[in-house]
This record gives sequence, structure tokens and C-alpha cells, in this order.
Amino acid sequence: MVVISYINQLRLKAISRVLSISCFLVLSLVSRTVLADGQIQAVIAPDEIPAGDQFTIIVTGNPVAKEQNRMIAIEFPENWKIVKAYAAEDGATESTPISQDEEFASYFEREKGHAIRVFEDRTRVYAENFEGIAYFFVFSSQNVTSTGNFKACYLERSDPSIPALKEPKKGKKLKPQGRLKNFEWRIVSPNLGANFSFSQVSGKRYSHAVKLMTGWSNTSRSLSLNGNLHASARLILRPELLRDFFDHSFTIRWWMRSVSGEQTIFKFLAADSLSGVSVNVNPFGQIDVRRFPSTNDSDVVILSNVTTCDGSWHHVALSDDASGTIRLFVDGFVDDSSTVGSSTLFKDISYCSIGAPESPEYFSIDELQFLMQSAVSSDITAPSLAVAARDTLAEALALFHFEEFGRLAHSSVAAISHSRDSLAHPGIEPIYFVLDSGAAIVESSSPVLLDRAVLSVEQSSPTKITFGWKATSEAGVKRYELQRRIATFGEYEKTVSVEAKRHIHPSPIERTLVARASYFAAEKLPQLSHDIDLYYRLALVGDNDSVLYYTQPVKLEFGGARDVFVEQNKPNPFNPKTTVNFRLVKKATVQIAVYDIIGREVAVLLDGNLTAGKHSLDIDATNWPAGIYFYKVKTNKTIVTKKMILVK
Repeated sequence: MVVISYINQLRLKAISRVLSISCFLVLSLVSRTVLADGQIQAVIAPDEIPAGDQFTIIVTGNPVAKEQNRMIAIEFPENWKIVKAYAAEDGATESTPISQDEEFASYFEREKGHAIRVFEDRTRVYAENFEGIAYFFVFSSQNVTSTGNFKACYLERSDPSIPALKEPKKGKKLKPQGRLKNFEWRIVSPNLGANFSFSQVSGKRYSHAVKLMTGWSNTSRSLSLNGNLHASARLILRPELLRDFFDHSFTIRWWMRSVSGEQTIFKFLAADSLSGVSVNVNPFGQIDVRRFPSTNDSDVVILSNVTTCDGSWHHVALSDDASGTIRLFVDGFVDDSSTVGSSTLFKDISYCSIGAPESPEYFSIDELQFLMQSAVSSDITAPSLAVAARDTLAEALALFHFEEFGRLAHSSVAAISHSRDSLAHPGIEPIYFVLDSGAAIVESSSPVLLDRAVLSVEQSSPTKITFGWKATSEAGVKRYELQRRIATFGEYEKTVSVEAKRHIHPSPIERTLVARASYFAAEKLPQLSHDIDLYYRLALVGDNDSVLYYTQPVKLEFGGARDVFVEQNKPNPFNPKTTVNFRLVKKATVQIAVYDIIGREVAVLLDGNLTAGKHSLDIDATNWPAGIYFYKVKTNKTIVTKKMILVK
């Protein structure tokens, strides 16, 4: 991943001392005194992106004399769709859309399978003393088969005194003055002269590859805000509980994904509902923490160095310790800190919301945690409280996994509150976000897994059970133990032990996905003539042979005589589509039907012959009412029935 700390107020002059001079610069064909000294400093993009998701590529450059006539040209795979383009100058409080010059792009020599776009350079409309400019190009793509290469260059007129266009006659199109000649326009950054081709533009300074991935989507759900509907989510919690949370050491951490700057992620309001603190994405994609109402730049208390509007998922944490120091972590690293502590900045905070209803917001957020402890190191990324447990009440005010559907996002931890009645005992209060019309919990490519390991169990033959699990962190893990329990009673017994690979840790450098490792194991059981329920769980064992963590038990209906093995539909609950996977031991006639809660047949989804092996069936319940349903998979020898829940 390219280092992108340049975004700290776009101090591009410092970056120019770090970036090496590209080896493919050639001697200019005209005097350098004629050309401007503005250069492209870097092209920055996520290294990997889920197919179908939007992503942003950023081009940073130096300023140029205002009288120079300059454009920026980009080349990219033709199956990428450009969504929007905008630019911001150093220190700007807002960005500006940039428009295309469609005719100019036709003069380029283009590579097969690539598209070229030329955009106006915004330098001439900005202040004379600004130090840099950043261009943001937002793309989307469905292609998953190849790596897409993006390139950028600056174009300038070799003689600014040459008029660009004739005045058109009434009713006529605007045409170039005479034939466009190479000596009139040149690629000046990199300095390639007048060939109008991207073929020699290479290297990290002027290009970047984006690898489009599959297999990331639908791994989790996240809270998505659609700014067309002025989205926001309001936290429902008694104000005194929130004030007490901010009066002590705290950490708020979350995952987020965005392709746009100028957004409000959180608003923390004081009791007067007019003042407070906001966490924002500024025009350059940096996270900042500022007071509001905001009057000038001095209201920004903390500013990150990393752009977060590139389409990747980023981990962000805001922490305050007992000494009054506030720290901002992005992707596990401390980006900035301030000695302006909670005693002043977060004083009297009584209300909280995700987004701001008065402005358009377009971002997704996941695994939001309000922790009653401070963070001082990159351990902030470790998912130590990913799953709520009994002892979590002493460590967290709220944990939001956004796994529910509907108009509420519940915390898996409830607040302990003291009743106003002095004779009553402390009580439990639910905590939740109320979503407005522009906020929804949706399937997404979020990198968050709620467990340190996720276990799957399948009966692959009449006597064989296969196991698979994915680990998101192996910090302190020595080995994995598979444990089995028969029926709902009795103790778990160890069946299989597997040594940990020991190299998977949550890495702040991996800015796209949480690191994962896959494991597989199997065991054989006696063949049975009837079915029994088996429960399996995975124990993560540490260096001192103590169990660090247990996964949630997985139920398996084990039977020796069956000829079909059916998995639980995913997702479940669902709205409105879900998938059922099943495997046939041999060729068979299969019927799959759906029934409602009182046993009425809703639909016959499949009735026919299928070959041996794995099969998938998609269920679309768009026209069904919400409720509990049962799907029945029937063969000549076996009938399997499972429950699914449709929510709307």
C-alpha cells in the first residue's frame, strides 16, 4: 500500500523530497522556461477493492502559474465507470467538481481496452499562495478477472499565447483553431513531450494498479447512509448515562468506508443541542475532530494523516485517557493527539448521532464500540470485545454489530443505570440507534467478523464429518481444539487438535480486510441407522494451555442413512433474498418446498432430478409477508426441515 501521509494539509513539497525522480523522464523538446513547474506528485489508490464497490483514486500535484493553460488526463480500463470527479486545494474547506473536455480525449493514442478522460485543472481558480492540489476520481466496476491500471498526466500548452478556440458562429459547434498540433500541447508531468500517449507513463508516481476481488461481499452487514435522503441515526440513551461515559477515560472505535469527503461521521451534542463535538471527513478524506459551531480552522482539534475516502474499509478510534490527552487512531496507528481533554472538549455531552440530518452523508459504518477504557497503542484494532459477554458490562457502554434488520440498531450490551428512585435497585436499559429514512442496515463487504474464529461443520459422508474455520486473529493462540457434545446434555469432549499457523494478526497496514487464515479437519464416526444431534465448538488455546476463547456451538444433525445434507439458509434472517446450499451423496430426485408457520405450502422451489455433489438454490421472498417459514428438502430416503425468518 502506498504511504499516503501527504494528506496532512497536502504538504506536497515535503513529499517531493521523499518521492524519487522517475527514471523515464526525458529531455523536454522545448525550453523549460516556457512550461510551468507544476508536477504530479503521487497517484494513490486502494490496492484491492471488492468487485462492484465504488473506490476513489487520488492524484496530487503542485500548483502552477495561474496564466498557464493546463489540464489533467487519466487512463483507466474501459470497464470501469467513472462516477464523479472533484478537486480541492491545500487548506480548502470544501471541494469543487471538475468537468470533462470530451473532445480533447479523442486526440490521445489509447491502449486497447482502456479509456481516456481529460478534465479541467482547477489551479487557475484557486488562491495564488496555495501549496498543492488533489484530484479525486470515483469509479465503480463489476470486473473481477484482472488488475486494472490507472495512469495520470498533466497537459499544458507549449505557448500560452496561442488562442485555444475560435469564437463559434451562431448555431455552429465550437471547434479548435485549425488542426490541433502536438507542438501546441504536451505531456509535461511526466515530461514526455508531444506524443499524446500513455504508453510511457508508468511507475507509482504516475500510475497505480487496483486489484478487483471476489468473495468479500455479503460477509457482514453494516449501517449504510444514503445522503439523497439526508441520512442519520440517532442514539437513544438517557443523557446522564452518556455524560457519565464522557466524564471518564473512553474509546470510541469503528470501521468505516467512504468514497467522498466533506461528511459528518458523528455529532456529539451538549445539553443545549447547539454546541458540541463532531467527527468528520474533510475535503481531502482525512478524519478530523472539531468543535461546533465551527468558525475557523482553530476549531479542528485533531487531524489525521490518512485519507479514508478511497473505497477501502478503515479502522478508526478516538480515545481519551485519564490525563486528558485525546488520541486519534486510523488503521491502528496514532495519527494525531491533543492535550485538549474530555474535561473541555467533551464536557456535558448528552446526545449522539451517526451522520447529520441537515447535510447529505454517504458512508458505511460497522462494529461501533463505546468502550470505558483508553487506548494508547495499535492494540486498538484487536477485536477483544467483538462478542458481548457477561463481563462486558464493566468494559463497554455499548457494542453495535449492525446484524439486525429493521429501523433500530440495538447494542448487544445494555447500560446499567441507577433508578431515580433511591429505594430501587440498579436496572438494565437498552441502547439503540433509531434509523431515519436514509439509513439502513444492509449486506456489505465489511471486513468485520464478530468472532476471532468462525466454525462450519458438515457431514460429508455417512461416517465422515468435516470442519472448516477462519481465524481473524491468532495473537496468543497456540492451537485449536474441536470439541463435541452429544445432544443438549453432557460435557464437551476433545475430538481434533490443530496447531495454529501463528502468523495471523489484525494488521493496521492491511487497510482493506482483517487478516484471515483458513483451517480444515475431519473425524469419522460409526454409521448410524437413525439421526442424532451433535454440537461442535472450537476452543482457542493459548501458550499456557488455557482456553482463550470458545466459538458459538454449531448444531449438526448426524445420520448414517441420509442421502442429502442441507445447510442453514444464508443470510438468516433475510430480506428479501436468501440461499440454501445442499449436497447429494448420489443422483436423486429432490423436492424443495416452503411452508408458513401454520403449515400451509407457500411455494415449491424445486422438483426434479439432480446429480451428486453440491447445489445452491436462491429464494426470492419479495412478495411474501414477513414472518417465520420452513423449507423442506425431500429425497427418496431423507426429509430435512429447517426454519428461516423473513423480515421487512
